[in-house]
Amino acid sequence: MQLARAKGYNLWSTWYPWDAGSGNAGASILAPDTWEKAMGLKYEETIYDPLNDKFLTKEEFLKLAESDPGYMLVAFNPDRKQWMNDWIKFPHFVVAGDGMPTVNAKGEDLTWDSPFEEYAGHPRSAGSHAKVLRLGREGKVDLMLSLSQLSYWSAKHLGDTGLKAMQVRGRLQEGMVADIVIFDAEKVTEHADYKVGKNGMASTGIPYVLVNGTTVVKDSKVLKDVTPGQPIRFPVEKKGRFVPATKEIWLKSHTIDSGGVAPREGKTSFVPEPVETKALAQMFNPLNYVSLDCCENPYAKRHTPAPAMMPVQLRRVPLQPVSTNPYDPLSISALRASR
Repeated sequence: MQLARAKGYNLWSTWYPWDAGSGNAGASILAPDTWEKAMGLKYEETIYDPLNDKFLTKEEFLKLAESDPGYMLVAFNPDRKQWMNDWIKFPHFVVAGDGMPTVNAKGEDLTWDSPFEEYAGHPRSAGSHAKVLRLGREGKVDLMLSLSQLSYWSAKHLGDTGLKAMQVRGRLQEGMVADIVIFDAEKVTEHADYKVGKNGMASTGIPYVLVNGTTVVKDSKVLKDVTPGQPIRFPVEKKGRFVPATKEIWLKSHTIDSGGVAPREGKTSFVPEPVETKALAQMFNPLNYVSLDCCENPYAKRHTPAPAMMPVQLRRVPLQPVSTNPYDPLSISALRASR
């Protein structure tokens, strides 16, 4: 994706700051053929019943899945704990809170005045953003990178699609929409957890929030009946531009016979296009190395792994950053930081 962005494509991705997801007991991914055989996970270590505060054995899970397939469970992925330590450091990797409906353990809708403890669901609905700030602080990640993951890159990439409302959001700047979160960077943290009664606990260290210039959180309390938020949409068009994908269309776009990777005249088989490096080059095979002198900026000179089968075409090109954001991989700041 970084290589694609370097070529001018508007690509970005999301990550999820929790080591467990949630779903019902009847979900196909939790069935033994997938959870045990394909993924190599053990029920007694990964499938948690929040209502009874216990991990389930395989036998207990199978019995529950048969008797109550809609029963809500929490499913842990042990690898995600380490992955999150890396994900907090990736540029253009934005945070997905993946919020859930606000209901209690009986599935009943909560009201404005319902206690936080009554919420029954995944803690991601209450603590995702504060958790990212905490993880970044503990991992000694630059605060501006964490803020870019939480706001700037989402607004930038959506704005780059032509969505006008996002072009004036995502950063503090004169003339932008005043969506502002005031927080204590040294203390902000989440309190939501997987256990019953803690799913919806409010984060702390965020005393004020403004939406569209109006205060909605004051002295760490959400103000009732203050709703200045605005819908963010593309303009409504009389005729939609959606075209259903068909097998023929997909094959025409992606196969070597007739699609975008079809051999060109004079070639007998598909060969990847040469890589023209304009700033940082990211290759894939750690066993082969080439010395890149790809731009005038001396900080871009480095030893970088090159792919074993992809032809590498190195050209000396004057550095032309596409962004002044220090976390954009084509900016001068990013080049210096990568030294």
